[in-house]
Amino acid sequence: MMDLKAPLKSLQWVPINKLKPNNYNPNVVTKENLELLTQSILTNGWTLPIVVKPDYTIIDGFHRWTVAQREPLKNKLSGMVPVVIVDHKSHSEDIYGTITHNRARGTHVIGPMKAIVRELVNAGTPMKEIEKQTGMKKEEIFKYVQKQYGTVPEYLWSTSPDSAVLRHKNGKWYAVIMTVEKSKLGLEGKESVDIMDVKCDPDMTNLIIQTHGFLPGYHMNKQHWITIYWMVRSVKQRYWTFWT
Repeated sequence: MMDLKAPLKSLQWVPINKLKPNNYNPNVVTKENLELLTQSILTNGWTLPIVVKPDYTIIDGFHRWTVAQREPLKNKLSGMVPVVIVDHKSHSEDIYGTITHNRARGTHVIGPMKAIVRELVNAGTPMKEIEKQTGMKKEEIFKYVQKQYGTVPEYLWSTSPDSAVLRHKNGKWYAVIMTVEKSKLGLEGKESVDIMDVKCDPDMTNLIIQTHGFLPGYHMNKQHWITIYWMVRSVKQRYWTFWT
């Protein structure tokens, strides 16, 4: 069983130049937020140590490390930063550590997240484990399609207030997000789950639904639509190219 107090037992101040960034962090923070981070440290002191591997590669805290290298923090901190050491068993756990620490901060960029998922899959990481560790919320889908396609969700049904339709500019639907009972999808269990129906190239439909997490389109033309079971949203839905 993991000792939850272990990281804080390793708390220490080390020279800034001893740390090094990882090569997979998908988190992005704006210039304005970096300035706010600097001001927060100046106002409140350093309240959150940087999380590193035993070789001092950063797992979480890249942006704290970044602002610590700049004035006025560099001088005020005497070129030192506080760190705690986490010794994961695998590189995959290092990646999960970075993602889960960053979930509530900044924005995960699509390209780097794609690369991370690809790396984990190629390393033989089970899909369910990737899903569990990097799961997303549907609100992030809405942010992505608004930025990518200028689309905002439409809530059309009073009997299903959480269900939303995404449309092309010509008015045609390209995705529907809804909550349904698992049994209605041919899955075991009666609990409700989130799904996303997306329009798909008919030539690809039969191939895609043979993949874990993809089902024939629920309540849709099954030649042109597929259902993405929300439990695999981290791997599939974020990186899905909506068919036009």
